[in-house]
Amino acid sequence: MPVYNARDVLDVSVRVAGRAGVRFLNWEIWCKPMTARLDPEPSQYAGAGLYGLCFDERLIYIGSYLGGGGRGVADFSGDVVAARWWTHLGAITARGHKMHIAPSSLKSLRARLDPQHPMLTGFLASNDFPTLHKDDGNLSPLRRLLFAAGLSDSFLASNADPLQVLSRFRFVYVRCSEMSNGMNQESLKHHIERAEKELIARLAPLCNTKHVPRDATPVNVVCSDVEDLLMQAMKGKRTQASNPQPSDVLSVPVQPGTHEWADVFWQSLPPEPHFARALVDSLCALAQRNGVQVVYTGTKGSDLRFKVTTESGHHRVFMTLCWQKRVKRFLVRSACTVPQVQNFMGCCMPDESVVGTLPTEPLISEVRIAAEAQRIVVVRQIFLCSMASI
Repeated sequence: MPVYNARDVLDVSVRVAGRAGVRFLNWEIWCKPMTARLDPEPSQYAGAGLYGLCFDERLIYIGSYLGGGGRGVADFSGDVVAARWWTHLGAITARGHKMHIAPSSLKSLRARLDPQHPMLTGFLASNDFPTLHKDDGNLSPLRRLLFAAGLSDSFLASNADPLQVLSRFRFVYVRCSEMSNGMNQESLKHHIERAEKELIARLAPLCNTKHVPRDATPVNVVCSDVEDLLMQAMKGKRTQASNPQPSDVLSVPVQPGTHEWADVFWQSLPPEPHFARALVDSLCALAQRNGVQVVYTGTKGSDLRFKVTTESGHHRVFMTLCWQKRVKRFLVRSACTVPQVQNFMGCCMPDESVVGTLPTEPLISEVRIAAEAQRIVVVRQIFLCSMASI
């Protein structure tokens, strides 16, 4: 199935002035003529189907396209690039010259961002708020705005190169080329919309808003896994990513009680005696001594979370632990910075890695770490450092 770099199908120019007097709303993004695209075959862009948008090789958005047949049906016509893809780049980068935001989103940005954040100062400098809030076909909901805010150095800088930014995005498009027996255009529409809804609910991509469960943690999916996920969703099946970075379990079951998830988590670990169990035992004992709440959830199959109560009375997760059975590694996310974790780790073993998480995620680093005796000390250091940072 086709995978396109955004520059294969889109182009961009920079306007002198931004929309509504906002400095950075000045990129005019448009679809290239069919003959100028890397693949000039019109049928490759026709509906109906599902697509994923990836940034820096990670999935950030899932969408659907029903073709050009009009409301209430899905067909095999149209152009997904012209109908959908240019709008996503304008909204997710917060640079589109047609982009508008809801007043409630601006209020939320004022509550969440530093007063000197370039996105906030840019919006508040608008000389025409009615236009800023007026629909011009390119709404940027709060989740997309926060994604762009987290990448403000890349997206919002006055010297940002629009073509370079576009080159960091990829689209994966899985088309439905024919209807199954007994299916018509109306039932095809419902089939695609249901597949889209279920996949978004499972993965909670960073830039989706509709169908994302409240307080859901985005599942990191590498771009190479997206095609298979979309294809299986179109077939009404579930699958798991073949690449275990950073999660090798993608299905999120219905949440039972915490005690039931504790059983699922412990059953996923290797049987005694194994250092994986010793490592978890050590962390749970450390949590008990420090008055830290231990919570088991169904995220990524099953995971273990450590919470503390902040001075404001809110509960805050500062570290999560998930066992990746296939590669026999723990995936540890924490409030530690990447340099701090690297310092604790010393020399990494094979298949271990330390990376930063995607923007807007509350835990800022993740490490795949071997269940070895010497790593118990490392994970305890990450625990204590993360707890102290809250």
